[in-house]
Amino acid sequence: MGNVPAERVKGIFDKLDKDGNGYLKFEEVKIVANICGLDYGKIQAAYQKADKSKEGQINLVETQALLKDLNLTEEQLVALESQLAKVVLVLPNTTVLTMIGPQAGVAGDKKVLCRGEMQLADLYDGQMLLTIGEDFAYALNKDLPTVRIARVFYALPTTEHDKYYGIVIPNADEELLADFDELLDTYTTFKRFYSHDATDPKSPAQESPGVASSAPTAGTVSMFSKWSSKAKKAMEDVKNSDTYQKAKATAQKTLQDVQNSDSYKKAAEAANEKLKQVKESKTYKQAEKLAKDSAKIASEKAKVASKYAKEKAEEASAYAKQVIKSQEGKSVGDKVSTGLNVATDVAVKGIDITAKFAAGTVAQTAKLLKKSLKPAPKPKHVSEKTRGYVKTAAKWSGKAVVVSKHAASTALAVADALSSKLTEAIEGSAIYQDNKEKMQSQGVQDAKKVVKAGIQGSFRIMEAMIDAGLLFVAEVTVAAAEVAEHTQGAEVGQVAKDAGEIVTNAARAGANLRYVGLTPLAQRAVLGTTIEMLGTEEEKMQIREGKKANGTATLAVNLISAQYSDAK
Repeated sequence: MGNVPAERVKGIFDKLDKDGNGYLKFEEVKIVANICGLDYGKIQAAYQKADKSKEGQINLVETQALLKDLNLTEEQLVALESQLAKVVLVLPNTTVLTMIGPQAGVAGDKKVLCRGEMQLADLYDGQMLLTIGEDFAYALNKDLPTVRIARVFYALPTTEHDKYYGIVIPNADEELLADFDELLDTYTTFKRFYSHDATDPKSPAQESPGVASSAPTAGTVSMFSKWSSKAKKAMEDVKNSDTYQKAKATAQKTLQDVQNSDSYKKAAEAANEKLKQVKESKTYKQAEKLAKDSAKIASEKAKVASKYAKEKAEEASAYAKQVIKSQEGKSVGDKVSTGLNVATDVAVKGIDITAKFAAGTVAQTAKLLKKSLKPAPKPKHVSEKTRGYVKTAAKWSGKAVVVSKHAASTALAVADALSSKLTEAIEGSAIYQDNKEKMQSQGVQDAKKVVKAGIQGSFRIMEAMIDAGLLFVAEVTVAAAEVAEHTQGAEVGQVAKDAGEIVTNAARAGANLRYVGLTPLAQRAVLGTTIEMLGTEEEKMQIREGKKANGTATLAVNLISAQYSDAK
């Protein structure tokens, strides 16, 4: 690209100048290599060339010469500006380990995952993204427990049982580590357990000051409820005020005056005439024919789907009869709960079939559109800057999906831990113990089986509907991109594909993040407790063993247990 406009150089310079002294050291500049995919040797040579005074620092004018010498593309510049706008902390020479057990950093099974410069960037409200180049991405949020084990060693939970990421920052000074601690304390549930002597892992542990303020309290929730009530009351007062009513009446009067004016009537007549011309145009008639062809295809698809659905309904009926027959001689609760489970299986299968049929119809329609619509005589051009912005956004949206999966897995782990503690509390209560024998009666057991089957069935159907929606969104975005590329050219098509990827990834991330937050966490915990309490003693044991074996984060359980014990 050569010369970079002065205002863009100034923006990049200000973001790189972390200490605000008006000069850039090489340590502050080398982040450009990671973001733009450059070789360190190339950027080091360009830096030394730009440093005319050979003092190991460059000013704004020398930075402009540096960027010119690097000859960044517009896409690389856009990526640099985008990431620098979000980066809040950079830690050099960081190593990420995978570990078995939270103490594996000082002794135990550990493997190096990647090394490089670690960046922490604002992701969205209440979230912080931790990355090392293209090799590692991790989201920090309040549902996530984090621990400082040693002076330069931290542990973060993974989605697998008793496995962790170890973060080692050997060359960071105390000020940088203090900044990192502050971010962890702000964005996660953070505790600090590290020795006075960093070489002696057995010496007494220290707890981070301020950790007590990391966890949300009942008082905080109550405060938010009061704010919400006050906001609603204020809105009602505004709507009932004389000023609001007068403004509303004035707006309605103005609208009537506009609609009765000659200008409005002339505009309406012109619009009707234009509509008539459009309906008589060749393009409109082609579109009308296309709509009829699409309707014909949809009708044929519907017939195939109807036949398929009928076959599946017959299979489901036969399966249901077989299951019902197998329940002969069993209790009413067994029969009804089994019936609910069969109905849930059929419903989930039906949702899946419908979603695949809808996605297939969209794909078929896209093919028909490509046949009916002619490509533009000259492919449309999209500026390199716009393509760079969209490409960067698509790349970040993919990272957001990965991050949201980590966040969702962590939230589910925490919910499982909360559920276990809630179940223990209920089973230890005096009311439960006094009525334990009564709850073993056949009538109560039958009722529990029916309620449990109903709750589990509702949850499975909800999950199936979300999966179906994601499938449909993905197919629509792909079809739209194909049509755009056919009619407008490769550049527009690529932008449409990237935009479609953003939409699809946003939907996936949104679906993952439905588990994140205080309310979903509480709902999931209560649901888990309800399912567990409605099960038999054997089923309870299976659920508890499953929580230990599937991705429940031991670190989360330990933190929650400690806080629960402190509260008691």
